[in-house]
Amino acid sequence: MDHDPTTWPIIVISIVFGILIIGLPVVLVLWGFRRFERAAKARVEPLVVRLAEIAGAKTPHPVALYAIHGLIAMSTEYTPTAYLTRQNAEEVEDIARRLRAFSYRWGLLAHGGLFVPLLVWWNYRTVFSTIASFRRSY
Repeated sequence: MDHDPTTWPIIVISIVFGILIIGLPVVLVLWGFRRFERAAKARVEPLVVRLAEIAGAKTPHPVALYAIHGLIAMSTEYTPTAYLTRQNAEEVEDIARRLRAFSYRWGLLAHGGLFVPLLVWWNYRTVFSTIASFRRSY
């Protein structure tokens, strides 16, 4: 099979364009995943760190919070636990509100995202009722 020497540049250009057409979208999607992940972590990490700082000693009043973010197959869940005391109940409630809002915004694109609002609503309903019953007890 003899090829015309003028067709080699066309073959090389076709191969390069083929690689670009397939490879460029893959690279852009992976870059987008990483960017989304970094942006979400930048918003949730300060809340989780602050919650760890004020978590309090172990008491009979634990509150398990929940936050989720991700894109389709790549999702991350945070499940920090705080122990309620009289000094930290107000701030734990504030952080719970912020984590709830975070999960509503950033969790919709996570794996199973259609169920995230229901899961977040159910979890934080329990969290806020636990905090309210703790406040009534003292």
